[in-house]
Amino acid sequence: MRVPFPDEEKGLHKSQLRWIRDDVSAGGVVWIIAETPGIIYIIHGKDAAKFNGASHEDLLEMSWETLSRKDPKQAASILDTALRVSDNYRLYAEYY
Repeated sequence: MRVPFPDEEKGLHKSQLRWIRDDVSAGGVVWIIAETPGIIYIIHGKDAAKFNGASHEDLLEMSWETLSRKDPKQAASILDTALRVSDNYRLYAEYY
């Protein structure tokens, strides 16, 4: 079983986990954008505690979306549309 982000050194650090937890519990919206060779994972912050130590299969299951690194222009376009447009509430609505 492959574990891309086994610990706080290669995954989310303690300070990042604390910040994400605090922000989400205060009603904020946090997205984790993580990449491995070939895949970009978009994971909601509510799943941050499960991120470190998750297998590739676990990351796929908790991802809102995965993007192929083989087409970085498409991935950048999707991320720009989904995460940078201020009136795009689709991502938020899927988790609340």
